[in-house]
Amino acid sequence: MRIFRFEHQGQRPKQEDSSYISDDRSLFLVCDGVGGSHNGGEASKAIVEIIGKQYSMMANADFESSLKRLVVQANYQLFELFNENKTASTTLVLVLIKEDKAFITHLGDSKIFYIDKTKHEWWVSKDHSLVQELFEAGILETEREMKSHPLRNRITLSMNSDTLLAEDEIKINVVPKVNTGDIFILCTDGVLENITSDEMADLFTNKPIEEAYLQLKSQCQENSKDNNTAIIIE
Repeated sequence: MRIFRFEHQGQRPKQEDSSYISDDRSLFLVCDGVGGSHNGGEASKAIVEIIGKQYSMMANADFESSLKRLVVQANYQLFELFNENKTASTTLVLVLIKEDKAFITHLGDSKIFYIDKTKHEWWVSKDHSLVQELFEAGILETEREMKSHPLRNRITLSMNSDTLLAEDEIKINVVPKVNTGDIFILCTDGVLENITSDEMADLFTNKPIEEAYLQLKSQCQENSKDNNTAIIIE
């Protein structure tokens, strides 16, 4: 396994993204604090710390059910931490790799890409956002339209100190067989300011991973206005 990571503040006054890689290199998290909550950076930092700590105590059992409970419990702790004094919200993308399986979940508009090098196929998570709903309804027709829409930052589901999530709101995607050379990319929306999902998949499909990583990192640091954070796993 090879892992690449970058975090960059962009042109924002502060960094509100957080990321986490477990000591055993099996759990990967990226969170993007929701700016409208005014405490997004605190929320993203709290969630990676809470989930990381809970994961270290998680029994190796039914990983799908365990991950749902992990996310719900983390949301409850965020609720207790902030609810009485202030609102705090963050996106979440999570990948857990155990042996030859991967378990994936997300909330909000940060993304997870999975590139299957064996089958020459790729998959990307669908945002929990207003523009995603408009796209699926046929009102918006392209990803470029979604990126430029005035309500592009309106998230419909997140880790929020005002709301307690139920387990059935947490959807787990399972990759039943991860092969050598397959790639996972976890990233905040700032990474995707100047690159579409198709272009991201093409970049990591057609170039060596080190070259693709450096190109993406350079592009983000030079052009992204927003905080931008990514973890790339081969």
